[in-house]
Amino acid sequence: MAEDQTYKKGLGDPFLMIGEEGLEVAKEVMKAQRFGLKGDPAWTSQPGNSSPRSNIIQEIGDFLYILDALIARDDISVGEVEYAKRLKGQKMAKLFGAQAVETWFYKGRVAPFPRKDK
Repeated sequence: MAEDQTYKKGLGDPFLMIGEEGLEVAKEVMKAQRFGLKGDPAWTSQPGNSSPRSNIIQEIGDFLYILDALIARDDISVGEVEYAKRLKGQKMAKLFGAQAVETWFYKGRVAPFPRKDK
């Protein structure tokens, strides 16, 4: 990028950035709800346009990049994120049942590792 095209305000707060990226993921998921994951062929066949699925993947990548930055900066730790993921799994298991969540998580395939609670 040429010098005159760079953003002059600085990178900003990564916590605000991850919030923004989370909203962008949500926005693309809502578009997929409206148009389907493949999107409207009249739109997606045009140069430069992509499917809602591709847009969701791009936004998840953007979110994960900022998450990696937060970890690299020691603003949060991998352990904290892993702990939060385990809590989410426990909440879902409590709401829906452990077997239902496992089936949903692996799309009906057998889990690649045995559950610790078995």
